[in-house]
Amino acid sequence: KTMKHNNSITVLVSGGFTFLADYLKKSLGFDHAHANSLEICANNLKKMYLTGNVIGPILDKQAKSRYLDEYVINNKLSYEDTLCVGDGANDIDMIRRAGLGVSYNGKNALEKEANVHFKKTNLLGLLYAQGYSDNQIIF
Repeated sequence: KTMKHNNSITVLVSGGFTFLADYLKKSLGFDHAHANSLEICANNLKKMYLTGNVIGPILDKQAKSRYLDEYVINNKLSYEDTLCVGDGANDIDMIRRAGLGVSYNGKNALEKEANVHFKKTNLLGLLYAQGYSDNQIIF
């Protein structure tokens, strides 16, 4: 079995950009993805180009916590039911509130707050941290 077989909801919240978050959502099977949107315009030759501007609001550390709140409330969960993973200081508030807060190659400030620290593993370790065994994981 996998997390999906156990009715888990997987959400990717990134301070990066939608093109990568949407790609990861699709390729890794996340249920939801939230990230910043880059402005794309067309010139007078109808060629598309990036302006370098971010279409607001910018997804920051407060937004990460708000999304956590939203999914907890909308799915009638407790914060103890959640697992959050981050790598930087902008993840601290979210990590503090999660039932299991994971620092993945995290900055020192985040490591002080996280329950679990991953430095020499891939994200498969998240399944093991939740109690899954090799025979329950579908590769």
